[in-house]
Amino acid sequence: MEKPKLAIGLRVYEKNREALIKKMGFLDHVPWNLVQKVFVAVNVEKDQSDALEFFKVFLNDPRVEAFPVQPWFKIGVTALNAIVHKATAEGFTHLWFVSTRLVINEGIAQILLKYVTRGPRDD
Repeated sequence: MEKPKLAIGLRVYEKNREALIKKMGFLDHVPWNLVQKVFVAVNVEKDQSDALEFFKVFLNDPRVEAFPVQPWFKIGVTALNAIVHKATAEGFTHLWFVSTRLVINEGIAQILLKYVTRGPRDD
């Protein structure tokens, strides 16, 4: 079986740069040997942290792509659709939507990949 091409999707809008930096500490725990890209949809109407500038200028990591989403609507469906569109356009076979409060390590990623590629009972 071909190795899955895996991306993570996040939605953000923060009150200030400090809150954004704290939230993006999540990136330190991404198992980059399994995850090829992180897509970050930014609610530009509500974001007060200049998230797009942060990702472009300060983070400057080609594995992390931040982009504006507008309109956002209350439940952020447009953001999710935008992430799915970008991941599909780049040929990703798997996409996980995660909370930045969740610490994803390699062990968790391996279990999830096993589950979504073969199923829970295919051992």
